[in-house]
Amino acid sequence: MIDHDGVYIVFEGADFVGKTTVASLVEKKLKESDKRTTLTKHPGATPLGQHLRKLVKTPDVFNDNIEIDPMSAQILMMVDQICFINTVLTPKLDNKQIVLADRSNFISGIVYGLAEGLQTTTLNKLFQLADSPTPDRVFILRVSDEIRMERAGARRKVKDRFEDQGNDFISKVANIYDNLLVLNPEILVLLTRFVPVENIIYKDSTKPIEELAEELTQEILHIAKQKCENPLL
Repeated sequence: MIDHDGVYIVFEGADFVGKTTVASLVEKKLKESDKRTTLTKHPGATPLGQHLRKLVKTPDVFNDNIEIDPMSAQILMMVDQICFINTVLTPKLDNKQIVLADRSNFISGIVYGLAEGLQTTTLNKLFQLADSPTPDRVFILRVSDEIRMERAGARRKVKDRFEDQGNDFISKVANIYDNLLVLNPEILVLLTRFVPVENIIYKDSTKPIEELAEELTQEILHIAKQKCENPLL
């Protein structure tokens, strides 16, 4: 983990819990306060990452014969993360900016890697490839299975490689997210390579989106004020 002068915030959680909507609204609110804020999406926060995202999630777009196994998927996501750290995250944090991330390949890598049968020891070796600035907060959004599946049915159009594995797999992913801090000690050790456990905060995203976004915006502004003698301009 690497200390920094900016503010690095990650929004995480299972699909259809509202991460992208909340993160986008928080970005808008922060910019209204004249804060230098960048919202990034993972995987895909860089031009390279955009291609890797398509390759991992919808390989048939490139070639119907491509098969992405779980380990290959995580290696490709780590390539995306390294590129993001070097070309986007570190420069912006060095400039004391606020970086919002819709997912992190470290957190998602743990969750989806475990869901697809990878061992924590394997993921730990993979994570050693990159040193990342430490997130000031990882907000994990969660809702009930019923609400999440209702949202999925209303919004899902084209399924990606993960969704093709069926509702049982998606529920498994959601369960890992919801219990990330209590599953077993090995996962906690893996998590703390990226973020201190005390910086991981669960948020109920069944509350009105505007209310949740305002709550998170104020928390982020508080972090910024604590870290900097002068407000970020």
